[in-house]
Amino acid sequence: MRWILVCFFALFLPFTALAGPDEIRRDLKVAGFDDSEAEEMTMKILDIVMKGGDEKKAEDMALRLKSEGFSSGEIVIILGKTGELMDRGMSMDEAGNIVSRAAHQAKREGLRGRALAERVHEAIRAMKERHHPGRGLRRGHFKGKRRR
Repeated sequence: MRWILVCFFALFLPFTALAGPDEIRRDLKVAGFDDSEAEEMTMKILDIVMKGGDEKKAEDMALRLKSEGFSSGEIVIILGKTGELMDRGMSMDEAGNIVSRAAHQAKREGLRGRALAERVHEAIRAMKERHHPGRGLRRGHFKGKRRR
């Protein structure tokens, strides 16, 4: 019996570090998001986690943006763009900084909603152009591997 318990804890204890979608959704609802907003953000956060990001940092990013006055739709876009840059090989911190900086700049200019999303997209496109004029970023660019 003791052997079974040891095996159980050895196998399942590492998985308890992840909060899971229900806990993320609950935390977002406590912060003031409604059910559909919390569900959409949870999916974006889990997408970031699946790409190698930290769950707590992604959740904190969403909560911080809400406290800074961003709407839920804008937060979903920001989280999505962060995941998009992570697809290109950036770390979560690097991608989050780029997207967050662009979103804050757009907000200072008085842009909201779709206009803010477009400005964030333009900033990412400009960043890609700076790294590879005429081509943009290739998938895996930041991982240090050369592709042909």
